[in-house]
Amino acid sequence: MDSAHKLGQEVRSDADLAHMAIQMAQAVQADVVLWATETDSLPPPLLQLSEQLRVIAATADQQIFDALSQTGLEVIRLPLRAADKYNQIRYIVSVAFRSTKVSSGDLVICAIGGSLYPGE
Repeated sequence: MDSAHKLGQEVRSDADLAHMAIQMAQAVQADVVLWATETDSLPPPLLQLSEQLRVIAATADQQIFDALSQTGLEVIRLPLRAADKYNQIRYIVSVAFRSTKVSSGDLVICAIGGSLYPGE
């Protein structure tokens, strides 16, 4: 674990964020991790976690949706991208519920990959 995991410090990479999401998901016994992305691959730690816990990628980009779907991962195609990361989280959870990928009572961890809103 590197210094990026210390409270108040910026997460420096998707791999760091993935490790943090995994630790949180395991600590709270989450049912699913929603990962917002605009890249055609998930960080390796999330791919490994997908064998033990439901990991669902979410993207507004059709090509990325197609590429991730071909890997066998669960993927949500978002109709649009929100203006900022705060609204994006609410939007992803809402779309996941409407698509029945998650259900009432599921404990969900939602993470946004670094490429989605750089500098925010």
